[in-house]
Amino acid sequence: MSTDTFYFAIHPSGDRSTIQVIDLAYAVAYERSDWMAVNGEDFTDRDEAIFHAKALAKKYGLQYLPFSSRYDKELSEPSHLNLNLD
Repeated sequence: MSTDTFYFAIHPSGDRSTIQVIDLAYAVAYERSDWMAVNGEDFTDRDEAIFHAKALAKKYGLQYLPFSSRYDKELSEPSHLNLNLD
């Protein structure tokens, strides 16, 4: 995980029925207010942020959307199921 990036939970597009994690570089931390954050909590660890967002989604009956990194696509969660048909 990059120490130049932090993570937080948002309601994507202002949709309060969904929750997603977003990454943001500290250099542009002032942009945090551009998103509808679920709360004021920030995380330095991607997995902790994802765990937190999934727990909130479950607790409040929200749809969890997989994390999609803005900076490193290899950090993104799969957005589809991998089916093994063997």
